[in-house]
Amino acid sequence: MDSKLFFGGKYLYWYLAGIVAINILLLFFPLTNIFGYEFSAVNALLLFILCGNYTISVYKRRVESRTLTESLKVITVGLAQMSFIPLAFALLNTILSGGCSFKDGVLFYIFLTLPSVLGGFSMGLMAIALVNKYRKLLFFAICLMLILIPVFEFYFNPQVYFYTPLLGYFPGVIYDEGLAVNAKIIIYRVLNLIFFSAIIISSLYIINKGWFYKIIFAAGAAAVAVTFFLLSPSMGFSTTKGRLTSELDRKIETNNFTIYFSGKIDDNYVKLITLQHEYYYTELQKFFKVNPGKRIVSFIFNDRSEKKLLFGSENADVAKPWLYQVYVSYDNYNTTLKHELAHIFSGEFGKGLLKLADNLNPSLIEGIAMASEPDYGGNNLNYMAALAYNNGFRTDITRLYDYLNFFKQNSTLSYIYAGSFTSYLIDNYGIDKFKRLYRNLDFQEIYGFQLDEIAGKYYKYLKSFDVSFNKHAADYYFGRKSIFYKVCPRFIAEKVKEGWHLYEQEDYSGAIDIFKQSYALSGEFSSLYGYISSLLEIQEATAAAAFLNSEISKFKGTSSYYNLELKLADVYAEAGQTTKADSLYLEILHQNVGRNFNYIAALRLLLAKDSSIQKMYLRGSDFTKYMILKREYEKRKSYNFIPAMIELSRRLEEDYSLFISQFIMQLTSESYESSFAYYKLSQYMMENLDFKNARKMASLSLRFKEDRTFTDRMLRNNSNIKWLQTNSMSILESANAFPVLP
Repeated sequence: MDSKLFFGGKYLYWYLAGIVAINILLLFFPLTNIFGYEFSAVNALLLFILCGNYTISVYKRRVESRTLTESLKVITVGLAQMSFIPLAFALLNTILSGGCSFKDGVLFYIFLTLPSVLGGFSMGLMAIALVNKYRKLLFFAICLMLILIPVFEFYFNPQVYFYTPLLGYFPGVIYDEGLAVNAKIIIYRVLNLIFFSAIIISSLYIINKGWFYKIIFAAGAAAVAVTFFLLSPSMGFSTTKGRLTSELDRKIETNNFTIYFSGKIDDNYVKLITLQHEYYYTELQKFFKVNPGKRIVSFIFNDRSEKKLLFGSENADVAKPWLYQVYVSYDNYNTTLKHELAHIFSGEFGKGLLKLADNLNPSLIEGIAMASEPDYGGNNLNYMAALAYNNGFRTDITRLYDYLNFFKQNSTLSYIYAGSFTSYLIDNYGIDKFKRLYRNLDFQEIYGFQLDEIAGKYYKYLKSFDVSFNKHAADYYFGRKSIFYKVCPRFIAEKVKEGWHLYEQEDYSGAIDIFKQSYALSGEFSSLYGYISSLLEIQEATAAAAFLNSEISKFKGTSSYYNLELKLADVYAEAGQTTKADSLYLEILHQNVGRNFNYIAALRLLLAKDSSIQKMYLRGSDFTKYMILKREYEKRKSYNFIPAMIELSRRLEEDYSLFISQFIMQLTSESYESSFAYYKLSQYMMENLDFKNARKMASLSLRFKEDRTFTDRMLRNNSNIKWLQTNSMSILESANAFPVLP
């Protein structure tokens, strides 16, 4: 046996040393330091390039006495050693650190990394077979082409994901934590392996043949690749605009938009979303002082799962300014549509082919979109920044404009500070100067001050913001981890998804096992919440209360604590521990985390006056809950019942006119509870295109003026409904949508 076959040969040493060095480096970066998707994807790309290059190097330097078969043997053993090193690192790291799911890691390695080894080998052989000189140049040209294909798809197609022979699959964004090897990835890699094998066999056949054979081979390989590229949308490996418009087959055109809706969306929502597009357009026109150069195309998916299937991103709504396209889920449109449309407007003064900010800076890109809609979670954007700053959740503005720092911290903080600081710049120096900054990130040149000087003035503004600050609210909004600092985020997200699937199938024992396992590994809120919910379904309220009470302190200072606190109060109520439940509901009201928490806690306390009704409500179906609230509202006429009744009526698809007819409002009331109820009623009326009554409710919601940020929200709501009432008829008629209610 040739002793140089294993860990020998001066050429192989360098390749092995390079792979070792890079895999050591991966241990020091988030996500790549665990045996999962990122680790396997990086090594897939690395091995594709190194294996192809190594194949050409060995063939080029083979001695005359060595046959092609012997050369292939040397290459094969070398490739095997290169393939083993990352796996050895992964196994060792898993043993030493505990790791995540070994099974998931192995699956990623098998279907992402190992096919790339064969891919690099096949492309290297192809270069050897086709030319006698400049083989490495040809190989790298092939790699460049394979890189450019997904770049082409990302630029010209709606999708944010892509499939590529280089590394298998790239999800595109980090918003969707859940990621596992699925049937589509397996099918794609099997097709890759078939193609790679065909290339290897053909290359070996023509390696010493004439140019005629080489031309036929090259033409055949190119024809197969082009055919696959053209067929990939129909196979689900890419998403063209044509595929989207065939799936989202309801089309409406207005003066400024072409909107494609999922056929599953209710007619009233289709009309309302159409109108909101035009309303947001007029608002953004005033803010940016520009008009988009082309008609905007908007894709409205029915839900997140449909968006994940067709677009590639489940949780993130997205805009592509260079295509004048936005992609939004209808159940989330009212919080993200204007933000995404703002990216289209900012593209008019953007830079380069992507029409984005200088150096693709995320603080500029997201900052201007946030500033265009000064609202976050129902609160004023500057109030949110001041809330964070004055409660210890601080961001160094001078570092925020360093590219990666935007992503390293809690994304909520990055978005809010970028948006608030952008708003500060525009309010004090005007939109025109910010447009120049967007194209040239040089504060000294644009504003005449260094960034740290302007940041100092901004901090003073936040300190002087005239509101009362609440540490509990700050913890709720900002006490979250970035994905980079979570334990096994991909694996845990998939396990939680699996647990909730079992829960929905009423396999509560199976769900308990999944949630318990994932919580033990990650200590994450979602696993604990699922575990407690599953225990309740098997009538283990006392055990659920005891376990949650023992764990909740671990979440102090995080947003999850308050959701768990409300859950614990509900669990106490279900377990018959009414004193503990009521005490905790009162504590939630005292903490004043947010409006939704306040009204839910107040509602629970109202129901607690009869513990049997409260318990029936907590364990009841939507219909049972609705009937309880309806009966209690008729007796007490409390505004705290109304928001929950609206949500239940919406879910039960109750006839709108029947729902509205039951309210006899005390129109002179000016309390916070009444204003919040009127606001919710105005929103529900707006959803049902009853703009006349919605306007009345919106006006009534403005009577309470003691909460500045709440009043800001009510004013924006009132302005929105007023515009819709005035313009809805003409817009819907011109769009050939549907008749609107008077």
